[in-house]
Amino acid sequence: MRFLVDENLPRSIAESVIRTPFEAIWVGDLLHGEADEVIMERLRETGEILVTRDVRFANMVGASMASSSELGGVVLIREQNPGWMLQVWISFLSDPGTVEGLVVLTRKGIRRHRFG
Repeated sequence: MRFLVDENLPRSIAESVIRTPFEAIWVGDLLHGEADEVIMERLRETGEILVTRDVRFANMVGASMASSSELGGVVLIREQNPGWMLQVWISFLSDPGTVEGLVVLTRKGIRRHRFG
């Protein structure tokens, strides 16, 4: 699995996959300051899974997923504290299952939703 980590999350989220079989790129290193539409185009081209804190952006990707199989899914981290963000993310990486649709990460657990 390849993740594209939105720049509204700390770079450490992308860096934390180093000891896993996954790959992650932080948007700030690749598409710094670009509009969501530009990031969406990359997601369509690569099939990467978006990791974000932005509910609006997650819903935008979800709406596109309902009509397109080119997008890989969304992981929405719903924590404000950077320490908790990293903790719920690392917990998710230990057993991510499949990311089809929306996966919401909180201290209370993981919720999975399908779009469309």
